[in-house]
Amino acid sequence: MAQIQFLVATDGPTDWTSYQDQGFFEGVYISAFNAFAELAGIDRPADVTDPVVNLFLLVCDMALNSYRGLPLDVEHFENLIVDLDPGARFTLLSEAVAKRPHLREAIQECSAEEYWTVSSELADETGYDDPRLGLEALDWIATNDAGGVKLLKDRETFNYQPLNLPTQVVFAEFLAFSRDKLRQPEFFCWPGYYGAGDRARPKYQGLFKDHLSLFSDRADTEQIFPRDLPGKDPEGRKDMLDRFFGSLILYDLTLQWILRDGPFKYDFAWMTGKPSNEALVEWAKKSFEATYGANPDDFAIISPSS
Repeated sequence: MAQIQFLVATDGPTDWTSYQDQGFFEGVYISAFNAFAELAGIDRPADVTDPVVNLFLLVCDMALNSYRGLPLDVEHFENLIVDLDPGARFTLLSEAVAKRPHLREAIQECSAEEYWTVSSELADETGYDDPRLGLEALDWIATNDAGGVKLLKDRETFNYQPLNLPTQVVFAEFLAFSRDKLRQPEFFCWPGYYGAGDRARPKYQGLFKDHLSLFSDRADTEQIFPRDLPGKDPEGRKDMLDRFFGSLILYDLTLQWILRDGPFKYDFAWMTGKPSNEALVEWAKKSFEATYGANPDDFAIISPSS
């Protein structure tokens, strides 16, 4: 639906049938909307610019983004699955629309004001946290907590500390995402709407560029490459990529050691695009040894006792 909103913003058709005939609504690409419509008691609209589509995307946004446990405290552990599971949240939020039918027409402009108003009503109906509360708590971490402030500085230079680097990178991106979403929730809920045409203003283009994925592959190879990010040091970015995936390799070997039977497996084609990676295998063994004091080649395989 976000892609379709982008196409509409580039003067594409607005009738539902046009996109259906092109195969946009097949399989998983329509199942969520069908479930939403059934639970909310809504008929399929004839036009993809109908406010119902905007409401569906907001329900998806709230279903995928729970703030209970991070950063908000868990107050009732017996409700944790319902609070966190996207499927459960999607179901209850969709049912909430049926109880408040006026929301079907509430999102006309995909504005920040509409996002806050409707999300607050849905939170009130379901008992979920208002998204503003979670985003404000994360913004406080990003701007006042010493660790959060440092992570966002490291994000600008890619100069993260070595220990658990992937966790630092992911959390820094999450903090930056949440900080910006608090200020411009409309862009993160309806990105296609603000990706082209009159609404593609510089501030939204800046948000798009700042939150591009750090890494990417290519159509002709499985190899992972650092993305060219505007205004960021390419050498620092490449160094962080090497350290990031080096840590993931160490995590993988650790997981094998603890949970999997048999010898270690060194399959790094997903990262390099090559079936043979002798140098990387040797590096992985040395990294494991430097961390745990034992080389994987020195392990003895113990068969389960009969």
